[in-house]
Amino acid sequence: MPWSEAVIEQFSIVDRFTTEESDWYGPFNTLLFELFPPSEHYQITPQYKHVKGSQEFTVHYIIHKRRVPIFFVEIKPYGSLVNFSARGLADAQMRDRFREFTSDSIPTPKLIGISSFGSQFCPALIAADAHLLNDIAPQDRWAFDILNDEGEAKLREVVAAVKAMAANL
Repeated sequence: MPWSEAVIEQFSIVDRFTTEESDWYGPFNTLLFELFPPSEHYQITPQYKHVKGSQEFTVHYIIHKRRVPIFFVEIKPYGSLVNFSARGLADAQMRDRFREFTSDSIPTPKLIGISSFGSQFCPALIAADAHLLNDIAPQDRWAFDILNDEGEAKLREVVAAVKAMAANL
């Protein structure tokens, strides 16, 4: 099932090479509300976090179902994808999110999220009892593009897994 015209329009009006991370927040907000409608008991919550070692703040989205965190999205500008240190920072931030959530009691067997550089994204998941490994963050991990058929199918697959996991919450 293709994205709605609203989602396509929101992503298409962003300059792909903008350096402003916040330019991507609106399109992701539109996308997340389409994927996780409030009528199905989902709540989309933007979070503002300070970036370690920086004076900047970053925004990520946490999706809850009946107050249980089930999915999250980290967003960076697309142009940063080629930068090794930006990918490393994105990877570290994803791990930090996992640590934050797994330190709490989560009633689901795993936590799923995506790291996004513009419309390019990398799905990530971790089992509640797994150890976090320190590995490198290669660029090809962000191989999926929300705007093409393969990327849309992958994101819908990830969201379907999240919804199935949270069905009984």
